[in-house]
Amino acid sequence: MIFYYEWKKLFLKKTLLCVLLIFTVIDIAKAWQEYRTSTYLTDDKAPDMMSWSEAYWMLYPEYRGEITTDKMNDFLEHYRPLEEKISDLTASSIADNPDYMTGSAWQDYYLLERYYAKPMKYFYQYGNKAGRVAKKAKENASFYQKHGNVYESRKNAMIYHLYHDRTVKEFAYTEMYHYYLYYDFSDVLIFLLCIYGIARVFSCEKEAQMEELNVVSVNGGKRLVGYKILAVLLYTACISCWFALVDFFSFAVFFRSLEGENMPIYAIENFSCSAVTCTIGQYAIISFFARTLGFFVFSMIFLTISELCKNALTPFVISVALCIIVIFTGDYFAHSSHIIWKVINPYFLITNRTLFCETEFVNFFGNPVFSYEAALVWGAAACLFFACIVWLLSKRNVLWSKKGRRKHHADIEV
Repeated sequence: MIFYYEWKKLFLKKTLLCVLLIFTVIDIAKAWQEYRTSTYLTDDKAPDMMSWSEAYWMLYPEYRGEITTDKMNDFLEHYRPLEEKISDLTASSIADNPDYMTGSAWQDYYLLERYYAKPMKYFYQYGNKAGRVAKKAKENASFYQKHGNVYESRKNAMIYHLYHDRTVKEFAYTEMYHYYLYYDFSDVLIFLLCIYGIARVFSCEKEAQMEELNVVSVNGGKRLVGYKILAVLLYTACISCWFALVDFFSFAVFFRSLEGENMPIYAIENFSCSAVTCTIGQYAIISFFARTLGFFVFSMIFLTISELCKNALTPFVISVALCIIVIFTGDYFAHSSHIIWKVINPYFLITNRTLFCETEFVNFFGNPVFSYEAALVWGAAACLFFACIVWLLSKRNVLWSKKGRRKHHADIEV
């Protein structure tokens, strides 16, 4: 019951709900803009001709599913003549030719090239590329083992087991997931909502001199702080979950597809070196939990700042400044070889594709550990650490502690 009242007092406010609603509308609008500026599968078309979207989805049932020789040959029968005309510059520039799906040989070619030829080639060749990586890793593991380098031998053995049986046997539309997994705008909105809701948790009470009353109430002191910590974590989880759902359904509606969720994550070309072997749908769930853990860490940091400050404005300013520093630092180290900075910076749990799309290791007492595993463990430890700091910094309930009750009863008897 106390937890519910703390949750209601802190976060069930009209102003906070209004901000959440406004941010949701902004997020949907941004997702729409991402759709319009990213994909070519729109309904824009010449009169009486198919749009790229209509043409693509008309052909899609013929080529989706298992990649077979018959399907490849059938596709090449349509694609090769167009490719020859384009390369020879003999293709007509007429925009309403009924012999072509989109009314133009050029548009037909670019449609087939971008959405069928390139992904089919990548899917078909990926198994061979992964096999070469596995073979080289196996050779390296043997080489390092012979020369007594245990760490490098173990690392290459892990790479071999990760890549040796990787293949992409099916063709499916993955464009929606590609842009969804690279969409970061909602992270900024979650940061702002977390700061807005959490930075005031302790500072407002101190400013209103309510802190002295809390330490003498029955459920006050550290017990009340424990409920506040749980309320903050629940608030953060709800905000993260809400925007994850808004993002996912916005992209699904705008791109009008959920195809590809059962494809392996490395079917997305930017994840070709991914350190995980799950499906795209499973990765989206893993990414959500990793992102939420990252926000948990920041929420505990914001709560610690709020506990240390005596007015409501200071923790807000400090938290915003901290976020800016962390984000710029994260962008700086995103593509660097300093893997340890990716592990200890909780920002990389939020934009976790940086951790998951590469096969990187950290040396843990001579044992290779995947960077994403180390980051998850570090994030959980950091969240617990800052939660403990908040609890330790809070005042005890002196009046209602056991020692305090004994002193209180003794005074009454006297």
